[in-house]
Amino acid sequence: MDGLTDAVPCGIALVHADGRVVDANQAFATALGVEPAALHETPLQALLAPQDRLYFETHLAPLLRLRGRLREVHLTLRGPDGIDVPVLVNATLHDGPRGPVTLLAAMPIEQRSRFEDEVLEARRAAETASESRARLLAMVSHDIRSPLSAITFAADLMRQGAYGPVAAEQTDELGRIAEASRYVLRLVTDVLEFSRLESGRIDIRASTVDVGVEAR
Repeated sequence: MDGLTDAVPCGIALVHADGRVVDANQAFATALGVEPAALHETPLQALLAPQDRLYFETHLAPLLRLRGRLREVHLTLRGPDGIDVPVLVNATLHDGPRGPVTLLAAMPIEQRSRFEDEVLEARRAAETASESRARLLAMVSHDIRSPLSAITFAADLMRQGAYGPVAAEQTDELGRIAEASRYVLRLVTDVLEFSRLESGRIDIRASTVDVGVEAR
């Protein structure tokens, strides 16, 4: 290929109707780890990873002949060193001097693959965090709220003399215990309500409010 084609940042190859590569630019050869001359007369199938050879022959090649073009097809090339090179391929069918030829444009997508892996990893991390939060909320609901309710109830009963008389000082301390328990219980309830709000599972009940009384 000419120097201008060699300057193109994507790999370009001409493939004869019988599947042989008749020409390739420098980028295409570099992706495979060879020189362009080494690709001359090489079967395209030999440049594909084994898992893509049957797919290309039975699906992509007939589709190309039917439509005359392919757009953004994911293929994996494999050079002599055995290293896989994932690419996005655009292909068009043309009439050449020796019969139909296919013009392939292949863009390596290593960075895209890494980005997709990072997205998957981030998604898995988010799912793990969501599961951890669900376990935390379940623990807060069962292991914290229930004992707090019991503490508040017991303190109120003792304060009212249900288990016998209590001194004034004891009554004051039991009141502080009950009030502190109610405060923490309100915080726990707010956390649970906020979680339900985020998940869209909160129940909204309309009621009439006297703004004047609330303001005072």
